Amino acid sequence: MSTEPIPPGYRSGRAVLIVVQVLTLLALVALTVWLAVEVVQSADTSAGTP
Repeated sequence: MSTEPIPPGYRSGRAVLIVVQVLTLLALVALTVWLAVEVVQSADTSAGTP
């Protein structure tokens, strides 16, 4: 099995999967940070207005 050559499409497919996973994680982190900033901003504005 190890003697079989790796198909050229296999490597690029794996790379694309890894890139998609990394982009998804980055998008989730960015969304979480954005939501946290929105909540903090809304809390600051509501606290600043009596």
